[in-house]
Order: sequence, then C-alpha cells, then structure tokens
Amino acid sequence: MSAELPDPRDLLPWYVNGTLSAAERAAVETGLVASDVVRDELLLWRAVAREVAGERGGAAVPGADLGWRRLSRQIGKAPRTARTWRIAAGILLAALGAQSWFLVQREQAYREQLHQLGAAPAGVHDDEWRVQVRFRGKATMADIDHVLSEIEARLIDGPSALGVYEVAVPRARFADAQVAARWLGQQAIVEQSTAPP
Repeated sequence: MSAELPDPRDLLPWYVNGTLSAAERAAVETGLVASDVVRDELLLWRAVAREVAGERGGAAVPGADLGWRRLSRQIGKAPRTARTWRIAAGILLAALGAQSWFLVQREQAYREQLHQLGAAPAGVHDDEWRVQVRFRGKATMADIDHVLSEIEARLIDGPSALGVYEVAVPRARFADAQVAARWLGQQAIVEQSTAPP
C-alpha cells in the first residue's frame, strides 16, 4: 500500500523550488486544477521566491540570491510538513523586512546628511558657478565633504530622480563653470560632472 501524499498546499514551497518527486509534483498539479486556495497559495510562494531573489523592480537585494539558495537547500532537506515551511517562510520574511528597513533608514540618513552639507542659503550667488554632479554609490559623506571643502563648494540642491546634485563653486577658484566641472569630474567619488548651459 502506498503512503498517502500530504496536502498539496504543504508541498508548494518544494514545488516552487523544483525539488518534488514526480508523484508529489502530480499531486500539487492536481490540487492546482481543483482548488482556488491552492492556486492562491502558489501565487504567494512564487512572490516570496521573487522577493528573496531580489527581483523587485530589477534591483537586487544584497545577499538575496545566496539566501534563496540556502533556503532552497534547507527546504529540500527538511521534512515536508506545513509547520516546517511556515516557520521557514516566517523567518525569511522577517529577515527581508529587517534588511529593507535598514536600507531605507540608511538612505534617509544619507539624504539628510547631504542636505545638511548644503545647508547654506539655497541658490547660486553672483560669485559662484553652478555645476551638476552625480556621486558614485561608494561615496561617503566624509568623502563628499572633503572634495567640496577643497574648492570651498557647497551643495545647493538634489538629488534629482537621476541622482544629480547641484553644486555651487566659487568663481574665484575656476575660470569658468566648465573648468570647475572638469575638476570635479576628475575626483574619484564623482561619476559625472557637467556645467549646465
């Protein structure tokens, strides 16, 4: 007499990661045809897999691929019970939530620090050139402050949707805005620098 297969919903995490036997896969596919609940849960598990794999808008979450591979291995070895996969999913979702919260907090702190760097009165004065700068992702606040202080420049706006900042550079430091933009563009932390027309 053959062993009774578990509820198809209990097999969905293994169905998503492709580690079911042929009989188990057939049981899940039969459940998918017969039940809206099973189909809805499959959508949930596929969303979890995409989230873990970092497929949110094409932006990969650091370490997500490794995390998904590790979880897939653990799911493949774990007994196939509803309790096991619910615990694994809960831990995984909590870790993703914590990582997302950390990244959002870090981005907000970074923007606040950049705003404080340019806390001088907004706008370009008559004795300043205006230059648009995009800093590299690895640039720290200390790096940005160091480069700008070398030429007595200040942030006056940004970042734009494209990550571009407006920088005011004293005219006494450079012959024109193009020269200032070239100097900034040569700095290691600057990805792009242009003088607007």
